[in-house]
Amino acid sequence: MSLTPWLAEQDPMASDWVQTFFEDPFFRRNLGAIVPRSTRMPSLKSVLNMDLLEKEHEYCLCADMPGFTKEDISVNIDNNVLTISANRTEKIDENNEKFHYHERNFGKVERSINLPSNANTDRATASYENGVLRLSFPKIVKGQAGKKLSIA
Repeated sequence: MSLTPWLAEQDPMASDWVQTFFEDPFFRRNLGAIVPRSTRMPSLKSVLNMDLLEKEHEYCLCADMPGFTKEDISVNIDNNVLTISANRTEKIDENNEKFHYHERNFGKVERSINLPSNANTDRATASYENGVLRLSFPKIVKGQAGKKLSIA
């Protein structure tokens, strides 16, 4: 029998509990007086939500990425592993203005998933509109009728 390490980011109950714990008004109100804004930990909700849909001739992936520009987003495919990452920086005003709410996320988000083995990554297309990244991967057709070669 072997032991596997517990990872909070893979346990939805743990991450939700931790997130709601620090979203409590007590912590929101008092954290600003203790920790400068520039050194605060980014939100634990920095996750890319996505759908991967299989159609007859292709796979379609949609990822919600509101608030990013096309230039902020990076899409990489290596050994059939798709990695989407984006970075948004916070514009800090040095006038010591006081926030009543500070809920927007800043920083880097990244997510990697394994693509189906028959996804043709060489012919993938990407578009970004209204905060939604759309990727399309045609399927590699297997089992097509073989070609008969004549012997000369």
